[in-house]
Amino acid sequence: MVAAHAALKRLRDASGETVQLVGKSLVLEQVRGTQALQVCGQVGMRAPLYSSAPGKAILAWWPDERRAAWLEATTLKRFTATTIADRASLERELASARQLGYTVDRAEGLEGIHCVAAPILDARGALLAAVTIMAPVSRLPEEKLAAAGEQCIDAARAIEATLQT
Repeated sequence: MVAAHAALKRLRDASGETVQLVGKSLVLEQVRGTQALQVCGQVGMRAPLYSSAPGKAILAWWPDERRAAWLEATTLKRFTATTIADRASLERELASARQLGYTVDRAEGLEGIHCVAAPILDARGALLAAVTIMAPVSRLPEEKLAAAGEQCIDAARAIEATLQT
């Protein structure tokens, strides 16, 4: 986590929003945003993989067999009106995310909260964790999601570089 902290702070400073390092469905580290109104979780908090941006990044970059087994064993339920709760739609979104390099949560876990995340990979390309930006929809609307995704990708690459030194 020490390897990730500087990159997380830079991402927070660039976005002004709370950022997190997430492994599987567990928040490992968080750097709170600079805005007066902040979206924050807690270190140690868990969220369903399919309804959060970092969870989707983890699912999207898992090996096909692991993802398929997880999807087979998991009942997808709705938390909000925008939660993706059917397997085919989720699989299409995860495939698209792999092309983009980042994932998006459009108020799927919590009403009014958007998140964007990118995977952190080891030198062999295996998933280690994900880095995410969390913000109210008013500050992270649809038209800003791609730019936030690129910021997350940059932070993930910085963390990967630190881990490889």
